[in-house]
Amino acid sequence: MSTAGWIVITLNMAWLPSLGRPHNVVWVIAGTLGSLSIVIAGVWLIRRGRQHTTPLLPSLQQLPANERVVLFLRSFKEDHIFSRSPSLWLSGIQPTPLDLLSEEDEIGRAFKPFGKMVALGSTSDRLPSVGSERHYASDGTWRAEVRAALERSTLIVLAIGAGRSLGWEVNELVARNNPTRLVLLVSRDHDRYDRFRHLLGGCFPRGLPDYGGKRRRFPLPWSRYVRAAIWFEPDWTPHWERLNLGTWPITRHRTRRALPRALRKVYERAGLPLRATSTTPRPWSVKLGVALISHAVLFPALLLIYHSVTLLSDPAGGDAPTMVETSDAEIVAEWMNRHSDPVLTGFAGALAGLSASILLFILLAVFVYRVWQGGPTAITMTRIVSIVLSVSLTPLVFLFFIAIIAIGISSGPQGLSPVAAAVIPLTFAGWLNVPMIPWLLLRRDVRDWVDTRL
Repeated sequence: MSTAGWIVITLNMAWLPSLGRPHNVVWVIAGTLGSLSIVIAGVWLIRRGRQHTTPLLPSLQQLPANERVVLFLRSFKEDHIFSRSPSLWLSGIQPTPLDLLSEEDEIGRAFKPFGKMVALGSTSDRLPSVGSERHYASDGTWRAEVRAALERSTLIVLAIGAGRSLGWEVNELVARNNPTRLVLLVSRDHDRYDRFRHLLGGCFPRGLPDYGGKRRRFPLPWSRYVRAAIWFEPDWTPHWERLNLGTWPITRHRTRRALPRALRKVYERAGLPLRATSTTPRPWSVKLGVALISHAVLFPALLLIYHSVTLLSDPAGGDAPTMVETSDAEIVAEWMNRHSDPVLTGFAGALAGLSASILLFILLAVFVYRVWQGGPTAITMTRIVSIVLSVSLTPLVFLFFIAIIAIGISSGPQGLSPVAAAVIPLTFAGWLNVPMIPWLLLRRDVRDWVDTRL
């Protein structure tokens, strides 16, 4: 299901530019609505596929002794909120793997240096939410499961909410008297935090701080649910840390980045990095895909640089007097007078072309490097662009190749230069390999590798 979803979204993005062609208004509206419907279907397939592949734990009491875990405690009533993807509101018709991360998923990735995040699941779930590995316990065993996880967890993350079960969990946490392993997550709901502080704040030896920040009656759709975090000193002194999430689309930040920044002291106290590094090896299809991208993109950019350097070395076009012609000083002076302006103009144009070629090569090299590193946006754009080029530009490239050969044959005895004769077939071969790129990057091992690096 996840594979089908990404294929649907990628093909839709490749087809979307056709809406920009001159059509009547009805066609544009129908095409846009159809495109949005296809994206919604693709997103649903991806999310449902990830739910089916969420690992289920047989028991929290049987977790491997050498495995570091983070226990995530929350009210089951808030599962539907933590399963939302706030960035999806702003992704429009071009979502990336980053946009499909749920808020619980981002919390788990933020605390990944502490270990794998585990949680109990509600027995009313049809499918588990994406983010934590879940164990489904009965009403008679869930307390024993939580106690076992509390004893061996590297970190305990409690999302402040309401419910009798959450009150029992708070009492168990305080009774163990290990505040350095506890982090409280505070939502954007002021009233919910005030009720929690009123009912359970007295359980904490030094209480809980007031809710800081302005009250927003109408939170924006892309606003994150988790707005602040509370960590504790060894003597239970609480520290309120507001997450720097931003408000407007251009300043928005992600929970998985905002939490480590706000809780930097917690990570430093545990001797852990703010971001976990992926241990999943880079798939062979990514290596091959990057090689094909470099051949199709960076190779022509290098050709442009070479051509610009050639023009820069001979800005006048090669019509300067030879050594035999320069024997007469008057002839040389007359030639300089005639070609002074063209020489300067040619030199300036060649220099501008060289600068633009170098800048283009740098930008393309950075983009290819992001694909090599598993950047989700770069890989998504590579899938889309390569499909568009495969469908629309491959015939044009073939015709261009034939035209270049024809020009070389008709250019006289000298024909094409040796460099051009070697470069043109290599460039043509690189463009013929473009259709292979999207299918290499749509493989499941590539998507799983990108997912571990988010």
